[in-house]
Amino acid sequence: MSACSYYDSSLLAAHHTSDAGDDEGLEPGQDVVQEVVQDVVQEETTIPQEAAIDTGEDIHPSDVGQDAICVSAQPPDPPSHGDGGEIDFVVAVHQVELGDTQGDAKTIGFDLDARCTCQGDGDSCFREAWATADSCDGPGGRDNAVGTLLPALDPKLTGFGSAVWSEEAVRGDWGLLLHVREYNGKEDDSQVRLDWLVPFHFSADKEGGTHPAWDGNDAWPIRDSCLIDSDVLKPRMRDLHAYVTKGTLVAILPESTLVVTNGFSLDLSGTLLTAKIVESPQGWQLQDGVLAARWKADAFLSQLDRMIVLGLNVCKDHPAYSTMKKRICAHVDIYSGVSSPTTPCNSVSMGMRFEAMPAKMGPVLPSSEQASACAPGKESAGDSCSQ
Repeated sequence: MSACSYYDSSLLAAHHTSDAGDDEGLEPGQDVVQEVVQDVVQEETTIPQEAAIDTGEDIHPSDVGQDAICVSAQPPDPPSHGDGGEIDFVVAVHQVELGDTQGDAKTIGFDLDARCTCQGDGDSCFREAWATADSCDGPGGRDNAVGTLLPALDPKLTGFGSAVWSEEAVRGDWGLLLHVREYNGKEDDSQVRLDWLVPFHFSADKEGGTHPAWDGNDAWPIRDSCLIDSDVLKPRMRDLHAYVTKGTLVAILPESTLVVTNGFSLDLSGTLLTAKIVESPQGWQLQDGVLAARWKADAFLSQLDRMIVLGLNVCKDHPAYSTMKKRICAHVDIYSGVSSPTTPCNSVSMGMRFEAMPAKMGPVLPSSEQASACAPGKESAGDSCSQ
């Protein structure tokens, strides 16, 4: 967004209560463009109108002129009708892409901080001296520092990143379940519910070596840590006011967690999720999904000792630890909540594409904390970019 507002996920909640009918003829973002154009016209300044349209094409920030209007990449507004329904379905994520293996990472995600950095706007928070990596946004102000960070972490890093995570998700080594509830089955529904569930690996309650069939009947065991009172209908991470506009599901979660192989946890904040709802012979599924979020740098560092380089966990005494820490901290580009240019940045922005197939919820199993593989005092937990 070309204006100078600042926001976190709580401000996105305005989509849930806004009267989309007032701007029914506008595409997402057009109302913003019209306001900006009107303000500039009053100042008798000429604006290239064609630059004000976000076409979704892969445009590098350097290709956009400083005088062009950057239209914030945001999800569609809620519809004005279509309340309620009785359709409930569960999907399991089986493909992810953060931009580290395919295409340009800066074309993945959404504009999380309402700033088009390097496209007429500066940073949305104060970057410390150690935050030295390029912080320029992608087209539409898209924020995805994680996508550019992953290839830079360490060439010898194994079991980490989009390609291997997708392969492991297909095998059932890790998963993410999304439970869509109270959907009316139509193109527009102004209020549905999205529950975010964190499963164990698929075979945790089955015979060893069992893999998902991806036929709509795979039942994933659920971690009780993501539930209240071990009830799958009471998840800790959910959006009670999600919606569907022209077939696109939109949900916002203040906190969300992904647990991938080796117990590596991505603890995210201000998560914005969109996906096309599609009915298939196997059941309802989510296609062309996009997830955008903030990942606190300290939380990222706390998981370093679950990464493997040269066959060893990256503990504080690992020869790669210092370099990997510096690279993570260098990519810090956003604040975890509401910020101004004087608020110290503390997170890395993240954008991710995903696909999710029909699935089922299995039994709830007790969670347990996975012990660190590091020697006492060498764990990465508690480390910080400021140390």
